[in-house]
Amino acid sequence: MAGYLDRIGAGKILMDPEPLSFDWLPNELVGRDDALGEIASMFRGIESPNFSGRAIVIGPVGSGKTAIVRRFSDDLQKHLSDTRRILPVHINCRNHPTTSQVLQRIAQNLDHRHPERGFSPGEIIQSIRRNLQNSGKHMLLVLDEVSVLLLREGDDLLYQLLR
Repeated sequence: MAGYLDRIGAGKILMDPEPLSFDWLPNELVGRDDALGEIASMFRGIESPNFSGRAIVIGPVGSGKTAIVRRFSDDLQKHLSDTRRILPVHINCRNHPTTSQVLQRIAQNLDHRHPERGFSPGEIIQSIRRNLQNSGKHMLLVLDEVSVLLLREGDDLLYQLLR
């Protein structure tokens, strides 16, 4: 056996490996206040229970779109905690590139007991709507890298979700 393997776990190279994880988000996004403000302006009126908003965030690969949207959704959830129950649901369409996979992820975010198989897309959408109504929650759905889904399956899912 190679002796160098004895070093595994003997010392730390990284003080905190958490910032290298896929889901890590810093407490503050330096230099992103303008972008966050633009997104917030698209959701002006969200305090109202009847408000429904949409935003498309575009930009080059690695420009921080995902981080900005995650920060906004976390901050919005906290900001409205006394008036609206916001449930952020983030789905990376590169990892879940089909309509069924996206809908399953949404349904499972709303109800962890939701079965993984056996329902048509229409039935899952009905389940999602029913779950939101019964829970009194308002979903903030983020479809990251949605172009993968659109190229593969078209825009029918977006149409169904926005109705």
